[in-house]
Amino acid sequence: MPVTPAASLADFPSTMVSATRNFLGGSDLGPATVASFSSHGARLAAGHVDDARSLDVSFGSDSTHSWKLYVGPSGQGADSPTTRCDSVLGASLLSCDTGKAPDGGTAVTTVVVLRLNSQLGSGIYSPADVKSLTDGDLPDLRVERNVRVFHPSGSMTSVTETVVAPKSLDPAAVFSSSLAQMTKLATDPDVEAVPAK
Repeated sequence: MPVTPAASLADFPSTMVSATRNFLGGSDLGPATVASFSSHGARLAAGHVDDARSLDVSFGSDSTHSWKLYVGPSGQGADSPTTRCDSVLGASLLSCDTGKAPDGGTAVTTVVVLRLNSQLGSGIYSPADVKSLTDGDLPDLRVERNVRVFHPSGSMTSVTETVVAPKSLDPAAVFSSSLAQMTKLATDPDVEAVPAK
């Protein structure tokens, strides 16, 4: 099903929802929740996107498997995203790859493992050391695959699939969306940037 480009900022959340369903699996993703944020990062009231600088759409019918599409400023400035494989979450990185996006931007793909940390509070995760994990740790883990595209315009598109309590740490077994599907969504020009008002 083709994605209809947003004619205005007010239409953009529905474009994000339809693009995500189109590339990642239709109604199987569960219900969608849209959140919009101001230029200062404050969450705007539901349905009020007129002042949005960034938006995200989350999907998932339970707390163990979810997807998110984020569109907004990259916030990178002069800090090159190609260095991210050396700096993002250190020992919790299961994998990290960088490459060129079709628009000339940089694509960064990571798989990160987080672990429940009861010292920080109930349901709080912190980076895990992947080299020290065993099968007995799997129920306490959260695994995230993220594709971020830093566009030449200064915007960023980010697609994330999150699985809680995975059965293994093999990405092919953990994630239901393929890397190709996630990359196509992250590089879709219809969701490259939040439209100007």
